[in-house]
Amino acid sequence: MKLSEAYKVPENVAGYLEWVSGILYINKSRQSWDEYCNVSSFADAPASQWKFVQTITHETYHFMQIAITGYLYQFACRLFHGFRSTISTPLDGPAVEQLLSNPPPLSGDIRHLVSDLDRPGPQDLTVRDIVESSAYLYDHMTHYSNIDPTWYDTVLEVPSLRSEYKKAYYIARDTLGPPHAMDGLLVASFVSLCFEKPPECFLDVLEIMASQGPAGTPQAYNLEQIVTLAQQMARAHNPLGTSAEVAERSSAHPIYTPAVVVLNDSSSARSPIMLLVNPRNMDLDGAASIVRPMLFKDGALWVPDNFREATPELAARSHLHGIAMLGAIARCAFNGGQDVSRYR
Repeated sequence: MKLSEAYKVPENVAGYLEWVSGILYINKSRQSWDEYCNVSSFADAPASQWKFVQTITHETYHFMQIAITGYLYQFACRLFHGFRSTISTPLDGPAVEQLLSNPPPLSGDIRHLVSDLDRPGPQDLTVRDIVESSAYLYDHMTHYSNIDPTWYDTVLEVPSLRSEYKKAYYIARDTLGPPHAMDGLLVASFVSLCFEKPPECFLDVLEIMASQGPAGTPQAYNLEQIVTLAQQMARAHNPLGTSAEVAERSSAHPIYTPAVVVLNDSSSARSPIMLLVNPRNMDLDGAASIVRPMLFKDGALWVPDNFREATPELAARSHLHGIAMLGAIARCAFNGGQDVSRYR
């Protein structure tokens, strides 16, 4: 298989985050991205670009989940190093084509690691349910100003929508009530993904939020209150901490680790946690500040300026293309002919 073919996104998939490399694959040209960057808001973008823009938001949210929460950051780092260790040859042209056609088999450790995403917990809730339900809600809350629980219920009722995009939301709605389910889901998702077993923690966070009554509605949660929630969870669950805390004791990742550094820059007025739990904090400037290299359908690799600044030793295009090639090989190894959107 040619590398150019491996970089292509299937026509029925708008885009996805390739988790091993940390590169966002987009089924549009670089020109489409540049055109959107020149508009002032989602509403000003042409209707033909809405799905494209919403996809970027959804996949960027996944990137933020990895770069902010301890569970997913640890998962992504282990996945990267575990997969990289299966490749013993230098990633040059002929070797890459051979690996794309015959990717290395996934080790038992990698299979076990990935299976954790779909291991059912209480109420059959999985980590994937938490991750996808919150990302799906976030991309709708970011781009639709008139969103409310009744309207969102109709969005989730589409028969073709897989359960992981709505299951955690339904649990939040049933626990907190429809008026507080949206903000509650995002807060509970963040807190639970900073613990060793997110499904168990997620349910307990919702119960605490519900017990606090109207005065403790999720909309009112500030950073201090969210930290307090996490401290309460630590009494009964094993904490991992945020990505910044995990990064201090784990191996680095060439893409996600620079993102952790940039998001936690002490000179920034933005709290990465509040950006994750409140889409009202997301704007074009905020989106542009997230370190997330993108690979477009025309083969163009876009790299944010702050990534170059955070990791000048890795910002050379040769290094980044090496990471992109590793991601392409991982995509072939993990998908094995399955629907690529399943691994968004």
